[in-house]
This record gives sequence, C-alpha cells and structure tokens, in this order.
Amino acid sequence: ATPVSRDVLMAVFMAQAIPFVGFGFMDNMIMIAAGEYIERSIGATLALSTMAAAGLGNLLSDIVGVATSNKIEAYAEKAGFKSPVLTAAQEATRGPRMAKVMGAIIGISVGCLLGMFPLMFFDADE
Repeated sequence: ATPVSRDVLMAVFMAQAIPFVGFGFMDNMIMIAAGEYIERSIGATLALSTMAAAGLGNLLSDIVGVATSNKIEAYAEKAGFKSPVLTAAQEATRGPRMAKVMGAIIGISVGCLLGMFPLMFFDADE
C-alpha cells in the first residue's frame, strides 16, 4: 500500500474528532441539564434517586444524539472536516486506523468536558 502522509493522517484524525466534539458536547450538556431538571421536578414525586434521574437524563441525551448525529457529521463536513479518500489497502494500515480511533477518543473527551458547563449553573446545596 502507498504510505499515508502525516497531513492525510491529520485530516483523518480531524474528520473523526470534530463530529465527536459536537456529539460529546451535546450528549453531556443534555444529560446533565435533563437529569437535574428531572431530579428537581418529578424526582421527589416519583421517589427517584439521583442516579435514576441521571439515567433518564442520559436516555434523553442518547435519543437526541441518535436523532442529530447525521446533522453533526454534515456540519463538520460542511466546515471542511471531510475524511480523505484512501484506498482499501491504506485504510487497513495501522496509521489511518489509529488516527480514526484517537480522533474519536480525543473528540468525545473534549466534547464531554465542554458539555459539563451546565454544572456551573446548579447549586450543589439544593
């Protein structure tokens, strides 16, 4: 297989990372906000534990994630983060496989950390 250049590997990495930043951000933001809302509103009425409210918030954020994942990927591509075309032999090599995995891992990590911003608005004492 023709070797894959560093620039191409970076493009593969970014094409994975950017959509995962968006997904991780939305996922955590919705999960935290919805979980908090559920706990404070119907949580006491239904005798829900904090973890049950968090689980329901996670359910909602997963539903939104499934519904919006194609849109997030389309926005990333429109912004120029499109995965380069590689041959099947090139895609089977270690470099592009690692670039995809690391892009997804780093992207989702950054997105999830950024998506924790709703915690700044909740009073821990309540």
